[in-house]
Amino acid sequence: MKIAIFYDEFRPLYENKDPGQLVLELKDIGTPTKMITIKKDELINYAPPFELETISIEKIFDTKYWNLDPRTRQPFDWNKLPHK
Repeated sequence: MKIAIFYDEFRPLYENKDPGQLVLELKDIGTPTKMITIKKDELINYAPPFELETISIEKIFDTKYWNLDPRTRQPFDWNKLPHK
């Protein structure tokens, strides 16, 4: 399982605050995790200790983006999920 946490207000050094700590703790227990946030100038050359994906405001409202399989970046096929 891979987890992505969306936090629109992520800024440099926020890995020391709750949203960043959540990502770091999940990484510590072995869960592949990344932070997704809105593009900001102060994040251009910033390298946090975890994967950080910056997206445009327009992409936040794009349902196709949120429906991508994180492994392949292709549309997620919900029919391939195991049914209980």
